[in-house]
Amino acid sequence: MTEIMTSWSSNPQHYMVLLIDENQHFARITKTFLKQAGIVSVVHCLDASDALALLAHITPGVIFVDLHVKPDGGAALLKKLRDPNFSPYPLVPVIMMANGATIQDVCAARDAGSSEFLTKPLSLKGIERVLKSTLEKEREFVITTSFRGPDRRRHKDSNVLRERRGKDKPVTESRPTDRCETTPAADQLSLKDS
Repeated sequence: MTEIMTSWSSNPQHYMVLLIDENQHFARITKTFLKQAGIVSVVHCLDASDALALLAHITPGVIFVDLHVKPDGGAALLKKLRDPNFSPYPLVPVIMMANGATIQDVCAARDAGSSEFLTKPLSLKGIERVLKSTLEKEREFVITTSFRGPDRRRHKDSNVLRERRGKDKPVTESRPTDRCETTPAADQLSLKDS
């Protein structure tokens, strides 16, 4: 497994980033921003097949994936990256990116196990923010029959629900509607057989 550093800002040069994006122009811009953020090693792949093959030879600390990467899309690739049968590093942070992203795109990435989401065009500030968030505020990893990835709930403290509900108090407040209700669940996203 990849060891995740406890302080992103003090050691960015220790991370190798795997960048999976078929658009050479966006990949060049992303690499430039990553280097400006202090990342020394960035390896770029044009498609999912090359990325999965490359994982046998490198140990990335973070993976950036374009949502529309060929052949099956970033959500399908992310499910493979999270599956220990396909990937030697299923726990590595994965940051999904998309041009003109919709709520459904963000939800599909989240449901497939993405650590963070970035909308293109990217910025140095945005990349630094998601790297810091992903690497310094690491969320618990969840493995169920239909989901593998970081806990989708963001809590400042893992005891938030217990504290809010109290021991004997029923929950009377209504929960906000999930804006992702219209997207398929992670277990309904199709993966083509390899």
